[in-house]
Amino acid sequence: MSVVGDRDVFEVSVANPDTVVQFVTLDPSGKDCATGAPYSMTSMQLTLLGSTGSEITSDGSNSGVGPCSALSYTLQPGTYYIQVDKSSGTLAGYLLQVRFPTSGGTETEVNDTLEAANPLTGIRSYVLGDHQVSTDADWYRITIPPGGPSLRAEIIEGDALETCDSNGIDSTLTLYDSAGTRLGDNGDTDRNYCSVIDGTGNSPVDSFAHALAAGTYYLQVRSYQTASTPDNQFNYRMLVTIRYP
Repeated sequence: MSVVGDRDVFEVSVANPDTVVQFVTLDPSGKDCATGAPYSMTSMQLTLLGSTGSEITSDGSNSGVGPCSALSYTLQPGTYYIQVDKSSGTLAGYLLQVRFPTSGGTETEVNDTLEAANPLTGIRSYVLGDHQVSTDADWYRITIPPGGPSLRAEIIEGDALETCDSNGIDSTLTLYDSAGTRLGDNGDTDRNYCSVIDGTGNSPVDSFAHALAAGTYYLQVRSYQTASTPDNQFNYRMLVTIRYP
């Protein structure tokens, strides 16, 4: 991608209903999104297109590593296209990762305390959650393996009733250590009001989720506010990715 305004389009086929697909752009290392020489890129964008080329959604907030993009979405069977753009600068090369996270099932209530947290296993998985009560708080327990990996956790749509793109999901994600100490949280930095905690890359947005020590951690999902409004009542999927670095 060495020409400003260059655009690459890739075809993606989905075979099964409710398939969660995770698209990520990175530099050729596959671990970071460097901006030093030979790179002078300032931003990339991913756009998901339907079979006819119509836009479904896009990552206009560069919610990936550095100026790179990341976009996760639930798709039904069919043919889709993922479009990679950059707004300015040059990029000697990039890596587009297309991942299919493993389903961790559906949350089990009551899980509104750390002690009652639902386990979520694997290095790339998701869980379907219900947040139709504005004051609800859902807790999940994850295990970080040895070697200092970093964590990315994000909220996307649970169904078509409320979407990130329509501001129908106003979520907050919080990360806690094994003792229940709050490490940090995030409100609105993914698509519109949806949340993402991202400790990946060499200069992560959320350093508290970077190069974590092995052990047990907890993620809490709640609405940004507790008022009974449509954007504080939603179904969601929480995606968790554990990656080195």
